[in-house]
Amino acid sequence: MLKTAVATTLLEIRPSGCSQCWWFQNVRGLAQDQGPKASNVDPSTWVGMSKVWDWWDYLKGKSTKTPKVPKWKLKPPGPTKVELNSITKKYLAELYFTDADFVLIKKMDLLFDHLTMYPEAVQYAVKIGCVDKLLDIRYRAVANNVKQQACKLLSALGHADPPKSRGVRILSIDGGGMRGLSVIHMLKEIEILTQKKIIDSFDLICGVSTGAIIIGCMLPPVNMTLQQIENVYKDCSTKVFDQSTIIGTGRMLWSHGYYDTLAWENLLKSYVGDTQLIDTAKHETCPKVFAVSSISVQSRVAPFIFRNYGNPKGLAGLDYYGTYSAKIYETIRASSAAPTIFEEMRIDGIPHMDGGIVLNNPTALAIHEAKNLWPNEQISCLVSCGTGLHDPVMTMEDLRELSQQATSWKAILDKICASATDTEAVHAALNNLLVGNIYFRLNPPLSKYIVMDEVDKKNLATLIEDTKMYCRRNREMFEDLSHQLVLPRPKFQCAVDKAKLLYSLLKCKFNKEIRYK
Repeated sequence: MLKTAVATTLLEIRPSGCSQCWWFQNVRGLAQDQGPKASNVDPSTWVGMSKVWDWWDYLKGKSTKTPKVPKWKLKPPGPTKVELNSITKKYLAELYFTDADFVLIKKMDLLFDHLTMYPEAVQYAVKIGCVDKLLDIRYRAVANNVKQQACKLLSALGHADPPKSRGVRILSIDGGGMRGLSVIHMLKEIEILTQKKIIDSFDLICGVSTGAIIIGCMLPPVNMTLQQIENVYKDCSTKVFDQSTIIGTGRMLWSHGYYDTLAWENLLKSYVGDTQLIDTAKHETCPKVFAVSSISVQSRVAPFIFRNYGNPKGLAGLDYYGTYSAKIYETIRASSAAPTIFEEMRIDGIPHMDGGIVLNNPTALAIHEAKNLWPNEQISCLVSCGTGLHDPVMTMEDLRELSQQATSWKAILDKICASATDTEAVHAALNNLLVGNIYFRLNPPLSKYIVMDEVDKKNLATLIEDTKMYCRRNREMFEDLSHQLVLPRPKFQCAVDKAKLLYSLLKCKFNKEIRYK
């Protein structure tokens, strides 16, 4: 009783001295051991003492919070690798034991959503025979919607059918704004010589900035002709690029974009709609396509690839950041978001800028992607389309005129962008590396420099006339590349392709991973 009374008295007095006093610690322990059970301690007094102890612990730096759990003890937010593989196998097994078309489409949708959410599961899905089963579904399906869904899922898994020619045919389109009109007229010349649409003449098509616009308008379900795409460019020059300098300068200071970005985005939606890029793969005749934008990664700017296909190796084989989930208009908008011209485009919180900042000539990247899609195929034809080359000889009179001109800050930024997006360095390297009559660089010399946001009708007419003259003077080169594009696939290669398909169908039938486990 005496000990308890002494301890209680001491608890009611704020201690003096440091927190290391042995007598104070002992008294506190005694009081806590006795607690409110002591007969002479009033419960209200004990509550007050508890607050004193809490205050004293706070002053000493002791935390009353729950101790932090080490990271190795925490369970990851998503499923583990074993759980993910089990879910993937479950979705694939449902495809084996489903007969009704509408149920099969629903199951393929679930598998597609699963692979989109967890791209790390792609490699395992390919390993356990998902591609073989989807080829079997596409081969046996009668309903067109079942075939389309199988094609979409095959593309998401990174599967590519054999080329229709003796090798892979690639089309690459540089960036250049309104100079894309030059590319359109060169492609018209190729269509005349091959008697085929551009999307039917190539296995892989890629583009940056203005190249992304041309590609997005050609793809199904948009299916624009080259003449219709030319009308889109002319419509863009009048509805987007034609504005006063005062409004443009004010808009640039406010939003970092000289032109009305919202008007440009609405114009794109009106032309290409809300179709996802991966949905273009539903059409068996649609080639593999990709467009390039630029993103900021830590301290550097890196290319970002918008594809209508996935990677068969999943995240393990991903050399470049990319996605197939974006919509066509988002792809065009992101790839053409040139600094000082349009605002950056945010997709899933990531800001995208014009792909020409890091890669204005995507030909080398196209070769890399082709090797991933068709590792055992050779390149039979590679067509790289530039948007015009203006390289005038500087005279003394030109220098005198420059000394008298006042240069605006927008003009300075435009020239910096133009010098940073040079495309001829890539051409010089590929011209030495690619042997044989397979590489064709189409880049007409221009008599006058055409800016990316050109609206003057006379200048645009000059651009088109320079391109037509280039096509006439290089008629033989256009005939050579057109001949390479229409070469049929050799019978031996066709037989090998057929044998590989039958082998995949047999593997699907005797898939022990699914049928017997």
